[in-house]
Amino acid sequence: MDRVLMVKFMKVSCRVWLGGIFFFMLALPAAAASLLEGIELADNPARIALRFDRDVQWRVFQTGPRELVVALASASVARDLARSGSALPVVQRIVYKRTAEGDATLIVETGPVIRSVETRWRGGVRILEIYLYPEIQQAHKVPRGSLEQRRRVDTALKKKPSPDPEADRVAIARERAEAIPVKTVQEESLPLDLEGYGGIDTLLDAVLHSPCGGGVHVRVAVRNIREGMCAQGLDTLAQGLMDGCGDVFDYLRAWCDFDRAARPMEQLTLARNLVSLVMKNPGSDYLPWAYAMLGVLYHRMGNDPMGMGYFELLREKDPEFSGMPEILLYLGRMYMRIQRLEEAEPLLRDLVASYGDTVFAMDARMELGRLLFERKRYFDTLKMLETLIRETPDRIFKDKDLLLLVGNSHFHTGSYAKAIESLTRAYNDFPDMAERSLVLTRIADSYSFLEEKDKAKKLYEIVRELFPGTDGFVISSIRLAELLEDREKKNELFEMVIRDYPDHPLARLALMRLAESRYESGEYSESVNLVRRLLVADPRALRRGALDLMGRSLEALFDEFLSAGLYPEVIRRYEREKGPLYDIEKPELHAQVGRAFLEGHLYPQAVNQYRRAEKLFGGASVPPEIRFRYGVAAKGAGDGEMALAQLTLFLRAVPDDPLRSSLALGHIGDIRLEMGEPDVALKAYQDAASLAKVDEKKVAFLFSAAKILRDKGQRQKEAEILEKALAFSGVESQDSTDLHFTILRSLGEARAAQGKYAKAAAAYGKAEAIPGIAVADRNAVRFRLAETLERTGDTVDARRLYEFLIEDADPLWGSMARERLAGMRIEDKLLDS
Repeated sequence: MDRVLMVKFMKVSCRVWLGGIFFFMLALPAAAASLLEGIELADNPARIALRFDRDVQWRVFQTGPRELVVALASASVARDLARSGSALPVVQRIVYKRTAEGDATLIVETGPVIRSVETRWRGGVRILEIYLYPEIQQAHKVPRGSLEQRRRVDTALKKKPSPDPEADRVAIARERAEAIPVKTVQEESLPLDLEGYGGIDTLLDAVLHSPCGGGVHVRVAVRNIREGMCAQGLDTLAQGLMDGCGDVFDYLRAWCDFDRAARPMEQLTLARNLVSLVMKNPGSDYLPWAYAMLGVLYHRMGNDPMGMGYFELLREKDPEFSGMPEILLYLGRMYMRIQRLEEAEPLLRDLVASYGDTVFAMDARMELGRLLFERKRYFDTLKMLETLIRETPDRIFKDKDLLLLVGNSHFHTGSYAKAIESLTRAYNDFPDMAERSLVLTRIADSYSFLEEKDKAKKLYEIVRELFPGTDGFVISSIRLAELLEDREKKNELFEMVIRDYPDHPLARLALMRLAESRYESGEYSESVNLVRRLLVADPRALRRGALDLMGRSLEALFDEFLSAGLYPEVIRRYEREKGPLYDIEKPELHAQVGRAFLEGHLYPQAVNQYRRAEKLFGGASVPPEIRFRYGVAAKGAGDGEMALAQLTLFLRAVPDDPLRSSLALGHIGDIRLEMGEPDVALKAYQDAASLAKVDEKKVAFLFSAAKILRDKGQRQKEAEILEKALAFSGVESQDSTDLHFTILRSLGEARAAQGKYAKAAAAYGKAEAIPGIAVADRNAVRFRLAETLERTGDTVDARRLYEFLIEDADPLWGSMARERLAGMRIEDKLLDS
């Protein structure tokens, strides 16, 4: 390989896989026996297609007029062998046997006598095709009995109608029509015409069409190699190769080695030989096949970056390479395998557009269907696969993946009836597919979305009965629980999934559904516990829905607590759940927590919760009661500006609610007074008193206004407001008694300051007569009453009260009373003298 070619190769390799280094991989996976994955049968002409997971050594012998033997070296049959199609009446039975040495044998028994057999190995897709040509071609017919005995899923869901011979006859005729094989032009030409096939094995055709291909030895050798007899073909070629055709022998030998290299060391040795072959003759006409084989070899060895590098180099050096369809298919699949779907899609589309007449174009359409489905482009998936079905209508009888992709795409686009049709056909026609439980579950889901709940329930129960322990069992258990009305049975199914399948991804969903069920039954605390358990098990699992459910459950639980006055329980539960609760974007929930802190006089914490609630409301209107409590909490936290702002917004929101407006004005009065604005505070108190409907509140606001007037020295106005407050004051409760006592005491002080001692004495007398007042407060009023009586000239009652205070041994008022009595005696002596 010259220096320029090597540089280009390195550029392409680096472009395909970042950081890729051009070197041979020495650490390779261990070799394994070939595995027969599927058998596809077709008629007209009769064909047996054997699909393997890797290359296999094979021979086909006709051992009798109605018997063939297919010998497979180091091969076995997959447990989930996919079998599809029919080659009746030519192929009657296929018997599988395995020798002690690990080789496999397929014995094919035919109905008619076989005139000739043709074989073909499709290396690109690892399929061995065997075409059988009988002496007399027979039309394929479907036995009536087999049609009448077919069981389908949808028939299990319907009540059996009364017998209708005419309907039976029409149904059988329809099924017979569907069973008639439909051939494509491509299928008819495959056994006879290899040109335009588009695979890497076009090397053999290239040899035949080359100047060296005219010799008899070359033609015989190519025929032997095509039939799998490489040793005989190479021997024949060595005996009669023309001069100047040495590279023909080298490349055909490399092709034979490529065809049978199964073990890693064989593949690595062949890769080295191919590189040597390229470097030996870089101008060979067969150089593109060397690159193609190298790409496939490295792909098989698990070194996709190196393989993709060779494929991209081949595309650059020889874009018209006859095997390009298979190369594009390989590249598309390799990009898909490493999830580089955006690079795989144009390759596969190019294959379909440029090489639509090859078998690889059909496979490319299928891969495009998978790719588009994986990218959730379900309408595009349907468009691609429906085109494939139109071009190869019999493919739905052979390819379960086609039916599954079509069915699931219809499901995701909301065409549930069509989804049921495709998925039911896949379920019935491919009884050995591995994911049957999931297919039946998806059919049940489709019925559920069509509101045919009874059919859905029945299918979910069938899945649980037929496929215990599978993914379909778990999914069907959850779906069935969601449809059940009996809450106890519903919860039992959820709990079974959580208990028996804790590591299953849907165990998280079951936990979520159980939490929802608990919420619906009013078990809010249990619902919160289950959601917390879900978030602990997997913080990302269903997080949005889980947080929403937790928020709704906590909101209902907190409402119960607050209604019962259990605000400490709200705070306790908040401290337990505050991690996820902060992420719950429910403003009402944070307002509830704020209210609990407010009731507990924890004002800073309450403000934080109300601030969070206001932020979560965003542009929405904040409920007035939240504004009010926010203002009260801000007032308690010492944030007067915030409190005024919230209370002002509250007053604007409830202009016609005198009760709550009066409370807000009262708080505004307190704040304004504390801010040194007594006149504004006085007006707020007076407005609050005028709006208040509860006497006790009206009295409190008037008393607050009176204190401002006292501080301003306006004792007459103070006295008038206090007398007005007394008109609404009562002694129904201890709080009312204390307030009534305080107002009377303040009124007495105001009247005494005005020199109206008789009125002052009357107020003090009423206050002193109120029962249940603290001794210290009562003694203070008694002393003021005695002083007032003394000023009015009622010295007898004044002396009595002073003596009472002395006898009561009050440390303050008793000593002051003793001094006053001493003063009165001195005054009396002065008067007597």
